[in-house]
Amino acid sequence: MKNIIMKAAPIKVSIIMPVYNAGPHFRPCIESLVNQTIKEIEIIIVLDCPTDGTDKIAKEYAARDKRIILISNDQNIHIGLSRNRGLEFANGEYIAFSDHDDVRELNMYEELYNEAKKNESDIVFSGFGYIRNDGIERCYYPDELQAEDRIFSLLIGFENEAKEWAKFIRNGGIWNKIYKKSLINKYHIKFEDNRETTFEDLFFQIKCFYFASKVTCLNQIYYYHIEDINNTANSYNYYSYRLILNYLKKLKHFLIEHNIYKKYLYRYRTTVIYFTIASIQNELLHRKRSFLRMKIFRDLRNEEIIRDAFRAIPAEKANLNIKSNREFTRAKVLFFILANSNKA
Repeated sequence: MKNIIMKAAPIKVSIIMPVYNAGPHFRPCIESLVNQTIKEIEIIIVLDCPTDGTDKIAKEYAARDKRIILISNDQNIHIGLSRNRGLEFANGEYIAFSDHDDVRELNMYEELYNEAKKNESDIVFSGFGYIRNDGIERCYYPDELQAEDRIFSLLIGFENEAKEWAKFIRNGGIWNKIYKKSLINKYHIKFEDNRETTFEDLFFQIKCFYFASKVTCLNQIYYYHIEDINNTANSYNYYSYRLILNYLKKLKHFLIEHNIYKKYLYRYRTTVIYFTIASIQNELLHRKRSFLRMKIFRDLRNEEIIRDAFRAIPAEKANLNIKSNREFTRAKVLFFILANSNKA
């Protein structure tokens, strides 16, 4: 009698999760992954030199679940390059990304995958929620948010949209989506090194949505993002003016490279204004010495892309999602004084 060799079922979704110091949120996060209703998944955990013991928890789960693949970085390379390492090992038809401290409904990837197959989609995304100390905010997408170009435009910047669009598009992150692996491979889409540039997840989305042929929205809430003061997005580096400048320059290069810079020029300029003001606020909050602040403001003023944007679009006329708190107002006033101090 011949031995029957059972072939492993093809992997439908690879879930890539860089792990640093996730703290008490890590165990609920991984529980919401290993208990997904879709079984043909792999969970690629990239250990980015954690120091709080989350690596031990990851190894504990990997020892009893063969679907978990552990990758250990030799040094702390941060989330962007860690995701790239995960992509190198991914075998799934679709790719998903998870933060190390978030949770999701147990049917999330089954629902997204089935929707992708039904529509032959390159990208499927869902609504999402924020878990805060005061409760859960649930975010659904407007019905008109279907066209691929519409989403791509909003990822670049804002023009006449209502302010709440920022919450849906920019804050949606990469974690409420699945991406066809063949799309990522075909166009060699990678994450930026976020030690050198910020918003690596936003830039990844811009590239994916630009090349995608079919995008589908499944307007249900599956993924819940934990808002914690220790999140990367709340750190100084995330809004560092140096990293923001690098992001803006890379985005401009991408638009020029694909001959769409003029088409999206207004949106690009609003992004320049928005993130410049955000970086100034960041400096005001973290830089205690006035001379350091002034040096940074002068550096920003001397950047051509920033001067061009502020002169072309008065900030009060740009429809931006800018908070009206005291620090932002102060940042705008300081920047306008500097930006107009040496006009030709």
